[in-house]
Amino acid sequence: AIQMYAGANSLTIGTSGGGVSKTSPEIIAANGYAINKFEGEINFYDGIIKGSKGACQFKGESVACSSIITGYETSYELYEGVEDSYNVAYLYLPVAEDGSGNKYETLSDAIAAVTTGTITMVRDTSECVTIASGKTITLDLNGKTITCSAGTAITNNGTLEITGSGEVKTASGEGNIILTNNGTLNL
Repeated sequence: AIQMYAGANSLTIGTSGGGVSKTSPEIIAANGYAINKFEGEINFYDGIIKGSKGACQFKGESVACSSIITGYETSYELYEGVEDSYNVAYLYLPVAEDGSGNKYETLSDAIAAVTTGTITMVRDTSECVTIASGKTITLDLNGKTITCSAGTAITNNGTLEITGSGEVKTASGEGNIILTNNGTLNL
C-alpha cells in the first residue's frame, strides 16, 4: 500500500504518452486500502490499484479513486469496481457509450448493461456480440467497425435497430456470419 502524508508532493504511477497497461504496475493491499492520500497529487497512467477494503482513501476515509487522482492518460476512462474480491481501479479505452453517457470497455458490456436504449460506438472493436431476448437496442455504428474473428458477429435474440455508417465484419471462411436474427431487426 502507498501512504501520502503531509508534505507529499506527487505520486506518478506508470508513464504518460504510451500504451496503457491494466496489469503493471500492480498496487495491492491484501488487508486494506491500496492508496491512502492525505496531501499531494496523484497521476495514474498505467497499472491497477487493488485493495481488499477499498482501492483508495482520502485522509483515512474510503473514497472513489476518481476523487483523488489528479491526472490520467488522455482519452482513457477510469474504471472502478470489484474483481476477484478486490476493489479495483484501472484505465481503459471506451468502445461504446449509452444514452445516459455511461462508457463501456467493450460493446458486450454495453449490451449487458442496457435493456432498452441507444448504444453508440466510440471506437472500433474486435468481438462477437449477442442481443438477449427482452432487450430493445438501437446500435449506432457511428462510423466504427465491429470485427468478429470467428463465428457470428451479431446474434440478435431481442429487438435490434442498426443505425449510422460503419461496418460489421467477420473473418472469411465457412461458418463466419455477419448477423443472425432470431428476434426483430431494423436496418
